[in-house]
Amino acid sequence: MESDYLKNLFNWLPNAKNSESLPPGDRTKSGSIFGKLTPNFGNQEPANTSPAIKFPNFKSHGYEVLEKLGHNYAGGRCTYLGVCCQTKQPVTIKQFQFAKPGADWSAYKAHEREIKVLRELSHPGIPRYLDCFETDEGFCLVHEYKNAKSLAIYRRLTPDKIKKIATSLLEILVYLQSRVPPVIHRDIKPENILIDDYLNVYLVDFGLARIAGEDLMQSSVIAGTPGFMAPEQLLDRDLNEASDLYGLGVTLIALLTETKSAEITTIIDSSYRLNFRELVPFLSESFIDWLAKMVQPNMGDRFPHAAAALEALTPISVNRTLPSVKLSQSAIELTGEFGEILTHTIEINNPVADTTLQGRWEIATTSNTSDSLPKSAKWLKIKPAKFKRNRVQCQIIVDSQNLLIDQIYERNLLLHTNSATPTQIVTVKVKVCQPKITLAKTSAILQEKLSSRLPLTLFLLGAATPITLISPYIAAGIAIPLMLLIAKDISHKLEDDRIHKLAEVSQKWFFTPSLMVLGIFLVTHLEIDWVHSPTSQLWLRLLITLLLGGVGVGMLALYKPAFKRIAVIFPLLIFASSFVLVGATGGLLGKIAEAGVSSYILTGTVRENMEQQKLSPGLALRQYGLRAILGIGLGSGIVWLLIYSGIGSLIW
Repeated sequence: MESDYLKNLFNWLPNAKNSESLPPGDRTKSGSIFGKLTPNFGNQEPANTSPAIKFPNFKSHGYEVLEKLGHNYAGGRCTYLGVCCQTKQPVTIKQFQFAKPGADWSAYKAHEREIKVLRELSHPGIPRYLDCFETDEGFCLVHEYKNAKSLAIYRRLTPDKIKKIATSLLEILVYLQSRVPPVIHRDIKPENILIDDYLNVYLVDFGLARIAGEDLMQSSVIAGTPGFMAPEQLLDRDLNEASDLYGLGVTLIALLTETKSAEITTIIDSSYRLNFRELVPFLSESFIDWLAKMVQPNMGDRFPHAAAALEALTPISVNRTLPSVKLSQSAIELTGEFGEILTHTIEINNPVADTTLQGRWEIATTSNTSDSLPKSAKWLKIKPAKFKRNRVQCQIIVDSQNLLIDQIYERNLLLHTNSATPTQIVTVKVKVCQPKITLAKTSAILQEKLSSRLPLTLFLLGAATPITLISPYIAAGIAIPLMLLIAKDISHKLEDDRIHKLAEVSQKWFFTPSLMVLGIFLVTHLEIDWVHSPTSQLWLRLLITLLLGGVGVGMLALYKPAFKRIAVIFPLLIFASSFVLVGATGGLLGKIAEAGVSSYILTGTVRENMEQQKLSPGLALRQYGLRAILGIGLGSGIVWLLIYSGIGSLIW
């Protein structure tokens, strides 16, 4: 209920201009906070210095009014700059115009307690109380004049200056809270803070101050400013030292976000939380966390008093500190022989303390790029592609198999980071030359080419195409091994969750019980009559049981990987058997279907390899076309031999 009450109250705040805007049914509740509260937006309106204005005459009280500094009609208050007739010193005269001639002043005697407290305050940041007097038009307070302007007047302040203002205000609050009993201001906001050209800070307007939980005055005129009042003050609860910290925190946030006092409620949600983090991306996380703690709706979640808040603020750096990027080099040139894997290591460092560097690499073409390779081709890699640490070594890897000899390839490696310079550029130039042919290198290259599936597939494709003209049965003999070649990812399939779960279920509910039944059967039916002693027979049976158990554990360990491999290969065996059966028994239609499936498998394998290596058809033709031509030549030669020898007619 209390939470709903606070939300309803907050929803009313932006429209609170005067007593007429109070929620229906609450305007007559003089004892509630609604009856006390008169909002104080735009506290000090600009003074009107027109000669036609007639200033009040306070000479009988020893003061002469020089000009009006401002007025607040809603609060019934005018502020004047005056001079003491005796000392000729400038003073500030604050007149509360809530009385008329002949009014009963007994209701305003509560000011006397406030005056007594103000007389005892002595701090450079609080204008010194000088005097008070009553007039026919109101009650006047006189205090020391400070040549400073309200923080409500717009000026551009850096975060460092705002921190200095916060420090000065906290020092004032420390002084107030260290008194016995402590003094609670209750109305801290930009309008009640003065600042001069030298960044000296003054806290004014103690008209709402309380001492140790007692009212200095009954707040019949002003009870605070919406948006700057702590929730406990809105709910008329007991206040403590943390209550003033809320108003100070909101004031600082208003300065940092350049939000006017009348608009501060636009960044406060219905739970009375200030949503300001996204508005101050230039502040350090520690300073943002400090501000968030100052304005917690629950007073128990704030700093307990101004001294604790000041101690926490002092070591904080207000400006966000960003990491820095230092690269070991910004330009790299790599040269190697065709077929080699070229590598180069680049080191990245962040020397800024208390920060963590985050980065990711992106490959981009340059203005000088003239090659036909895509910018993200498989020939160029960076490991790790992403990182989150302050010192990292990244390896640039170039696969020269996908490059043309004597052509220069140039790429920009873009390093995107969270530093002040968000993108760093590293230029990489690669050139591949003709390899020097040696016996050892030729053997190594041959082994590497034979291990590559794409050249092998192209060779088989070229050789199979002419031979299938002789007999589809030969196509079956080629397609079945190629089908197994397609199953190159058996190791990947073995990691499939479905295969893994199937193996586990089979092991748990089929193989393990079978082993247990087999073990029990062997132990109970084992003939060991050659041992005459019953005790020896018992020990021998236990020993055999342990041995069988060890064998069973070993079989269990081997069962799961064996089952998974059988489960992966079994569908291929079924396909191969049915494939041959269709070709053998389906007549001409079966042979045509068999040849079509063979061709589909062959071309599909080639296409899959090209996609995996990210090769364009033109590049694949240039690099592997010779192997396809050799395969076609081999297949054509086999066809010619079969026809020439007459074997072809027998096969057909």
